[in-house]
Amino acid sequence: MRCNLGSLVDFQNGFAFKSKEYADSPVDGCEVLRMGYIARGGGFKEDDKPVYAPNSSKGNQERYRVSANDLVMAMTDMKDNVAILGCVAFINQDKRFLLNQRVGRLRVKDESQINPRFLYYLLNSQDVLRDIRSRANSGVQVNLTTAGILELQLDVPEPQIQVSIARILGALDDKIQTNQRINQTLEDIAKAIFKSWLVDFDPVRAKAEGRPTGLPTEISNLFPDGFEDSDIGEIPAGWTRCSLGVLVTPQRGKTITKSKCVEGGIPVVAGGLAPAYYHNVANVSAPVVTISASGANAGFARLYHEDIWASDCSYISKRQSRFVYSWYIFLKMNQSKIYHMQQGAAQPHIYPSDLMRMEVVCSDDEKLWHHLETIVSPLFKRISICETQNQVLAELRDTLLPKLISGELRIPDAEKFLEEAGV
Repeated sequence: MRCNLGSLVDFQNGFAFKSKEYADSPVDGCEVLRMGYIARGGGFKEDDKPVYAPNSSKGNQERYRVSANDLVMAMTDMKDNVAILGCVAFINQDKRFLLNQRVGRLRVKDESQINPRFLYYLLNSQDVLRDIRSRANSGVQVNLTTAGILELQLDVPEPQIQVSIARILGALDDKIQTNQRINQTLEDIAKAIFKSWLVDFDPVRAKAEGRPTGLPTEISNLFPDGFEDSDIGEIPAGWTRCSLGVLVTPQRGKTITKSKCVEGGIPVVAGGLAPAYYHNVANVSAPVVTISASGANAGFARLYHEDIWASDCSYISKRQSRFVYSWYIFLKMNQSKIYHMQQGAAQPHIYPSDLMRMEVVCSDDEKLWHHLETIVSPLFKRISICETQNQVLAELRDTLLPKLISGELRIPDAEKFLEEAGV
C-alpha cells in the first residue's frame, strides 16, 4: 500500500523553550527532549547535558508531552555537516519528556494500520531519509517543514508483515542496546577506579588514617601514606603535579570532505562523538583519544582502539604521549569535564592550548601504572569488542530492512538466519 505519512500520524512541533528558564535538575520540572537525544542514522541516545523546564513554563502542557511509542524527528541541521536531519528516534518511556522546538513528534493514529516500531525503521531507511532531506529548504541552516514531512510518500506492507519486520529488526536493536549497557557498566567501573585512585586518592587517605586500603598488598604498598601541600591543595607525598602539556602534545586533525570518503573504510572522526563517514587512509594509529574541537559537543572525549582519520577534532595518540595508556588520557578528560572550557557563542570551540593547561597529579612509579593497566585495559578492550559487534549488527539491520519490505528476503528465512547467528 502506498500512502502519505500524514494519513498515518499526527504531527506536533516542539515548544520554543527559553534557555534561561532551564534547570539542571528535575526538581519541580520535566526533561526537555532536544535533538541531542536523536542519534546519527536514527535511534534514541541519552543526552550528556540534560535540561529541565519548570512546571511553570508555558511549554509544560499536555500537547508537548512525549508518550511511549511516539517517534521524534530532527527538523534542522547545518548545511555543511548534515548529520541528523530527518533522523527519527523511538520513545520507550511514557511522559518523561517535553518536546523542544525543531524536534517533531509523530504519533501513530491507528496502530492496526501502521506499527509504530515498523514506522521507525522505515523512516530511518536510507531511501526514505534521502527523500525527507530532499524536502529541506536551503541555507546555512537547513530545515524541514511540517507540510514537507507529512507529504512524504511511503510503501507500507500488510500489518502482519510490519509486525514481523519490527520484531526481526528489534531483536538486532535489543542486542545493540545490551552491548551499550555492558559498555556503560564497564566504563563506569573504569571511571570509579580512576577517581578513587588518582583523583580522590582513597588508598593514600586510608593509609594516612591507619585504615586498610582494601587493595592487594603489592598494590597498596605503591601508594604513599601521607600528603604534602601544594598551591592546589594536598597531593600524595612524592607525586608529580604538572600541566597535561608536560605529558602529552595534543594535535589538530586534518579536515576531509565527504567527497573523499567511502563506505567500509577507515572511520572519520569529525565534530561529533561517533564516526560519521569512512575513508581509505588513516592519519592516526590506535589507540587514540579524540576531543571534539567545535560545535555543541566541543570538549567531549572518545577512546578508539582502531585507526582513524581525525578531522574536526584534537587527538592524542601513543606517539604524542609519555603515557602508553590512552585510557588514562580519556578518563582524565572525562573527569575534568573539559567541555566547560568551551569558547565562543555561535560556534563553541576547544583549543589544544586549553587542554595543555589542565592540572595533573600523578605518580612516577611505573609499577603502579602497570597494575592500573592490567585492571583497566581489559575493560576498554571489551568495550571495543562490543562496539565492533554493534557496528556489524547495525549494518545487518540496515541491510535487512529494504530486503524484507520488498519481499526479496522472506520473513522465515530472516528469522532462521538470526537464530543461527545467536541473536
